[in-house]
Amino acid sequence: MPHLSRRQFAFLLSSPLLLAGCARGAAQKIALEDVSALATDALLVALLGPPENRMPAMGTPEPPILVKGSKETVVLSTDYAAFVKESRGALTEADIKALEAEVAKRTAKILQEEGFTLNTASIGVAPPADPAKSLLAVFTPAVESGGSPADKRAGLSRSLLLIRLTVSDPQTKTVLRVREFYSGRDVGVRP
Repeated sequence: MPHLSRRQFAFLLSSPLLLAGCARGAAQKIALEDVSALATDALLVALLGPPENRMPAMGTPEPPILVKGSKETVVLSTDYAAFVKESRGALTEADIKALEAEVAKRTAKILQEEGFTLNTASIGVAPPADPAKSLLAVFTPAVESGGSPADKRAGLSRSLLLIRLTVSDPQTKTVLRVREFYSGRDVGVRP
């Protein structure tokens, strides 16, 4: 887990993730390593489809978009500056780079076992892979307003920082999959 400053640690402790169905309304906390696991899972499900043990309960699953002989390489990028801006400084560029490195490491290991590869590249830089055989996966932030209707009317709604995963075909510029999930960070009260 990345080293956290005292301010970041206090922020982690004060930003609960309320899950539907929590026992007795107990709030659960998300650490940076948990966010890494969430991001890895979202990326793998988007690329390879859901695990076999979940397919029957989900109905017809989306087909995998990584296919041997066609799309074999994934290029992963993250918009560091946007995460720092949207989190209002609660996350630093170093935090985001550490998370991306962990996600890339975990995902690359699993993709390699399946016969695929993963590379990382900066936003706006040409991917280091053949566009005809690659997919581009980009993590960007999204902000969503949360809270009860009464809180919203009173101007006390919380803004939650979401992570948006967009998988696209760099050759055709077609967006193939979009996933959003909670980052474990609140970005404060927004009137």
